[in-house]
Amino acid sequence: MTRDEIDVAALHAGIKQVAIVDLDFAATDGLRVVDGAPWRIEADLRGLPVWYADAVREPAVRFVSRAEIPAPGSSLTMAREAALLSYPYCCVIAFHRRRRLFHLLNARAIARQADGDRESMMRLARADIVLAPRGAREQRWLRLATWTSFAAGTSIAMCPDCDARDDSAARRVAQRYCALAGLAT
Repeated sequence: MTRDEIDVAALHAGIKQVAIVDLDFAATDGLRVVDGAPWRIEADLRGLPVWYADAVREPAVRFVSRAEIPAPGSSLTMAREAALLSYPYCCVIAFHRRRRLFHLLNARAIARQADGDRESMMRLARADIVLAPRGAREQRWLRLATWTSFAAGTSIAMCPDCDARDDSAARRVAQRYCALAGLAT
């Protein structure tokens, strides 16, 4: 089973309320399907230059649920997102911190490349490019921003604490997912 199929099985089993799956994934069995922009988490945008936040557009996603789905592109708190996806709150916080760091690094690199010219910066941000970090410090930050370890059989990007412990919240959720799919953890 793919992660998307396991997420949908978790919906059917009542383990989670909403799944975010590939646009190519076709949901069935009376599930509600909504395509659109990912939810916005305000913490992701904090500290970003306005030109960057306005230019960056996230690719569309497919939401699948048995119940009402918050509107695509709407603002959610990290706690609400964690509850809807049934992900550990610690992992959701870590994911959004990494995401924000990635965007801060990219905005800084774009501003350098465009020599501060607003139109050039917006054009580069819209082009969805990632520029090389400058120096060892930015390279370390980029490694931190892009580090990902998924809990087995799930789409949970674990926080470092959950990744380090066999009895973590993310691994306990993963055991339930894997049991649904008949996978060993």
